[in-house]
Amino acid sequence: MAVAFDLATTSLNINAANKTFSHTVTGANPAIVVFAVLTGQTTTVSTITYAGASLAQIGTNLDFGVGGSIARIVVFGLENCATGANNVVVTLSASNAAWDTVAVSFNGVATSSAFSGFTSVTTVGASAASLSRTVTTGATGDMVVDGTGSTANNATTSTPGTQRWLDNSGATNTRGATTPGGASVTVTENWDLSNQNYGMVAFNVIQMASQAATISTSWQGIFQRASAFLIFIMEAARQVAKTLCL
Repeated sequence: MAVAFDLATTSLNINAANKTFSHTVTGANPAIVVFAVLTGQTTTVSTITYAGASLAQIGTNLDFGVGGSIARIVVFGLENCATGANNVVVTLSASNAAWDTVAVSFNGVATSSAFSGFTSVTTVGASAASLSRTVTTGATGDMVVDGTGSTANNATTSTPGTQRWLDNSGATNTRGATTPGGASVTVTENWDLSNQNYGMVAFNVIQMASQAATISTSWQGIFQRASAFLIFIMEAARQVAKTLCL
């Protein structure tokens, strides 16, 4: 079963240390990922839960921005999450002037160790108007997810991905896309302005089929060893019977 995009829900937060918002997950073998785009050099994400279950941190990028525009992107995820409409609860280490949160769900995802190859890049006042990342831990049927954060205009297009969310409503802005997985997938986000402060993260979401194939291979090995042992026992019994006949 290949990974499939389910839904994205964005939430802008002003002068708050926590945020609760609803997100609906559907489909079999689901997983949820939450992006937090923060301002403030010392503010971190303490915990994120969905339907009361804790998400684990997938990764965080280096700080981007200057002066009061310092920002970062933090990503948490949870495999085999609850389905239906449930609350995402994000708690920060301190109140943040402006921060964005995005919950993104998928189905067809491995039930454990489903996130790999996290990579990130930042630019501060650079002349380039695009950022790229290459994820090399995937396979056909997986999905590469990338997300951006900015303290100015947000990304406008992604290559070769499909846009899944966009929030340009505050001092921190975010955009994200998904791209079919593979052994090596390069994703690029483009901005409408250069000389600004941007960050980008990307990672692989592993399909359930990959995990199922591993389990199937393990059982095949057990069956082969059991068959060989049975043949050994039968041959030994034949030799014993032959000896007794003599």
